[in-house]
Amino acid sequence: MIPALRSRWTPDPRWALKVTVPPAIEPVSVEQVKAMLGITTDTRDATIAMQITIARTLAEEFTARAFITQTIQYQVDRFPPGRIPWWDGTIQAPLRAFISQEPLLLPRPPLVTLTSVQYYDESNTLRTIDSSSYYVDSITEPARVVLNPGVSWPTGVRDRAAVLVTYNAGYGATSASVPMGIQQAIIAHVSD
Repeated sequence: MIPALRSRWTPDPRWALKVTVPPAIEPVSVEQVKAMLGITTDTRDATIAMQITIARTLAEEFTARAFITQTIQYQVDRFPPGRIPWWDGTIQAPLRAFISQEPLLLPRPPLVTLTSVQYYDESNTLRTIDSSSYYVDSITEPARVVLNPGVSWPTGVRDRAAVLVTYNAGYGATSASVPMGIQQAIIAHVSD
């Protein structure tokens, strides 16, 4: 594989990322590429459109970002573990009060909206976590799902592929919302 095209994300068998609704448009148009290449006929439009899609996909994988709004399903084996903060050895409350729950990080920023956080219980029944149990920190990249105080991630989940998060990510629904540097990189890749 060409080093410049290698993704920053290392494959991990404990999680999977799937685009369920792809972008409705591409970050650059066929006309933009044709103008850059000095092409005036329409004979290569289908090929250029395919190359734009390929270049966008490679750029999204390389940058680990979504450019145009798309729906993503993120599946992980289990919820993040809790951690016990430092304490002086004296417990004056139930241990649960001292356990801090780690947030669930959402890859492929920027986050637009979180649709659902679901999990499969031990009987393989898909359950949805009530949105009042958590809040979404979309300022941080990657965005994260943070439990409200006093709430814990569910227990009794199946061993593998237990957690399913569905969300929309991307800079926006139009090519104008994508940073110019990304657009120029896609055009340059198609032009090669």
